[in-house]
Amino acid sequence: ERLLADMGDVNCTPSQAGSQRKGIETMRLREYIDGWMQREVRRDSSQNKYVFGEFGDAWAPLRDAYVLPPCGPACDRTRVAVTIGLGGLHSGAPWHSHGAAFVEVLH
Repeated sequence: ERLLADMGDVNCTPSQAGSQRKGIETMRLREYIDGWMQREVRRDSSQNKYVFGEFGDAWAPLRDAYVLPPCGPACDRTRVAVTIGLGGLHSGAPWHSHGAAFVEVLH
């Protein structure tokens, strides 16, 4: 409720899960939460969209509210990239690899 109240009219860009972002749509966060997050997972990836990598200024308050883990100088805000992701049950990024990362999942 709070997320919708504070950011419901902010644009987001949900996309299909895969090795590359594709099937990207632009919509209000409210539309994504109400219309996509409640869907059941489907085998057709175009029917499973998740929000990931929203870096625009409109998302700054949500990123800034995130409390960094206590991991010393390595976690200084000038050295990290906080990324917000939203998705329905069983949606999200498929198995992948990259350099050092700290991932926190909230349900």
